[in-house]
Amino acid sequence: MYVFEDIDNPLGEEVRVKIEIYDYTGNVKSTTDAKGNMTVYEYNDLGNLRSVTYPSDESIDSNTVEYKYDSMGNVKNEKNGLDVIKEYEYDEQGRLLSTKIYGSSGIRNETTTRYGYDLLGNLVYEIDPNGNVTKHQYDELGREIKTVVNNKKLINPNTKEINTSRTSQHEEYICYDRDGNVVKEVEVVKSIGNTTKSSVRVYAYKYDNMGRLIEKVDPSGAAIEKINYNLNSAQIQSFDGEDHVKEFEYNKNGMLVTTRDYHDGNVVHEWKQTYDAAGNIFTKDDGRGNETVYIYNWRGQLTKVKLMEYDSIGSNGQKRFKDIKTLHATAMMPTVI
Repeated sequence: MYVFEDIDNPLGEEVRVKIEIYDYTGNVKSTTDAKGNMTVYEYNDLGNLRSVTYPSDESIDSNTVEYKYDSMGNVKNEKNGLDVIKEYEYDEQGRLLSTKIYGSSGIRNETTTRYGYDLLGNLVYEIDPNGNVTKHQYDELGREIKTVVNNKKLINPNTKEINTSRTSQHEEYICYDRDGNVVKEVEVVKSIGNTTKSSVRVYAYKYDNMGRLIEKVDPSGAAIEKINYNLNSAQIQSFDGEDHVKEFEYNKNGMLVTTRDYHDGNVVHEWKQTYDAAGNIFTKDDGRGNETVYIYNWRGQLTKVKLMEYDSIGSNGQKRFKDIKTLHATAMMPTVI
């Protein structure tokens, strides 16, 4: 099966075509990009990924990552081409308890990250390899309301070394309204030593009576984004804090047809797209004199992509484009091996 990526760019050398090959069970056996780089996938009898071989290039060798699983289907061991091994430990409920990383040949350093949960299965703490502890707190609805990271080491700006006399504590609080929307995020950073210094930043979020986000406010109290919607709850305008506006237009079926960027009240860029009767994207105009045309078969599968660039204005006032490249997909069904 041929998969088109980054197809909006009409310059032939910039267009990437990815080829995917499948096995009889529908698993991807290999992917090949436009430069011929192939990634190969192998599976065990249960359909779990057994290995992935990534391609080499001028600077790196190919790399194969191998996976092993426990009886519950969880990944318990992962080994890459550099002999770096990751081991995963789980509890009886299949929740990750620890991740251990070490090397089997020449790489001696071992790092372990540990995780703990409450009776409801919520993650309540993480301990990273440096001993930093991240704690999570939840409300009665299971929503995270507080995160605390203890004992983060500080770097002395003068010596560039770890400051042994001070550490920092990072706290984040999340507040919700009665509808479950996040209305405020509070970040507190404490520098702890002989004295404690704190800094606080508050981000606020506003919603309309339909629960749609309409404004984001930064710690200085300035609105960094405002959003307007149409009657179908589709976003039609977005304003940032620097007088930039993005505007969206839709057809009668609610599909996006035009996107415009404004600055100081002037249009600085415009994108357009059209659709066929089945709702598939038919054309895209990038606003820079380039158009992409998508052609489908009766099944609605993409069979051809034509990359066009602006040529002239016709007698009817319509833009004329010339065909600079056509990509064909001769086999849109998965290739089975």
